[in-house]
Amino acid sequence: MKIKIILLVLLFPIIFPIYAQESCSKYYSLEEGADFQYAKYGKNGNNEGSILYKVHTVSHKDRDTEAWMKITYKDTKRKEYLTSDYNFNCIDNVVEIDYESMISSETLKQYKGKKIDISGSDILLPNDLSVGQKLEDASVTMKMDVDGTKMNFQIELINRSVEKKESTTTPAGTFNCYVIYGERVTKQMEQQTFPSLLWLAEGVGMIKQETYAKGGNLMNSMVLTQYSN
Repeated sequence: MKIKIILLVLLFPIIFPIYAQESCSKYYSLEEGADFQYAKYGKNGNNEGSILYKVHTVSHKDRDTEAWMKITYKDTKRKEYLTSDYNFNCIDNVVEIDYESMISSETLKQYKGKKIDISGSDILLPNDLSVGQKLEDASVTMKMDVDGTKMNFQIELINRSVEKKESTTTPAGTFNCYVIYGERVTKQMEQQTFPSLLWLAEGVGMIKQETYAKGGNLMNSMVLTQYSN
């Protein structure tokens, strides 16, 4: 089975940028050729490479839109080490982000070439965001056969809410953002919970994302460095 994506994530995955169409998404660009580059950082602020998102296929039906994005991962020497694809739909002013976007690049790399069955519920993001708004949960489950051993791996994205509005600055510029809080729960040998914050700007998408360990220390982050839409 073809595995279609990452996230970020760093968390929230992710939630990925793409350019807004008047008839559909307010926050994500749905235009072919739009691309967004992010720098990845570890818990000590050390650079861990970059991620490039590029919209390569878009189809429209009435007021609904489906888009496909290619993701390219590069190390600190700018050497490409992994690519993946995922899709998302914009239906009735709600973006439905492929649940496979919650699977991290490290996991994809680790199980590349293995027999995997993936199921789940998509991440939903409405156009009409407001501070204090609660957002729906999402989940993804991976069932794997690794050298004859059956393994299950589950990720849940829970307690999602719009925390506040604020301005944030990255190498790509200064943006007015909604800040979305969420908790990424992973279940395999044991259950772990990782709080995260996502900065989302109208017409651009994800500007910044931070993931935290259980004790509240920053675990990793991703920031927008340049984009074209």
